[in-house]
Amino acid sequence: MRMIVSRRAASAAMVAAFSILVFSTQLSAQGLMVSGYADFEAKVTQSGPDDSEFLFDNHHFNVIVLGNVAGDLFAAAEIEYEHSGDEIALEYGYLTYTGFENVRITGGKFIVPFGRFNKDLHPTWINKMADSPLGFRNIMPGTYSDTGLWLSGGFPLGDAATISMDAFVVNGLMGEDG
Repeated sequence: MRMIVSRRAASAAMVAAFSILVFSTQLSAQGLMVSGYADFEAKVTQSGPDDSEFLFDNHHFNVIVLGNVAGDLFAAAEIEYEHSGDEIALEYGYLTYTGFENVRITGGKFIVPFGRFNKDLHPTWINKMADSPLGFRNIMPGTYSDTGLWLSGGFPLGDAATISMDAFVVNGLMGEDG
């Protein structure tokens, strides 16, 4: 049996975890909260009686920082460290103005609200399914983030109902990465 573990990836994960513990107290004193999620997989494959492989995959080690910056201004960011360091990216980083009664205005890089899955249910600690919904695997990109402006909110419709809305303008799938 052969084990494949990247020392660089393990070291980076340890440094990130230590940094979160050290700096989370300082950030919370400024009104920001540090959170995140991680998931890990151990996989054994066997192609013959004497040929097997044992692999680890750190699917996600994502750090989230969010909170009120000042008054009605809210900030949020998520840094992804995925697949043992093969993918490191900013999934979202935005500012939201919440000073209006029924509308929020967001600018920056955000998860584009194509349906409820992409907007609310994609993190692995929420989505307990083995894979993403079919439409988010074969039609649209999974967890599609883009840069632009986003208006969201809800308006009362009588006493028992609310109309919710999301309107956004982004670079689009053919635009520059960012």
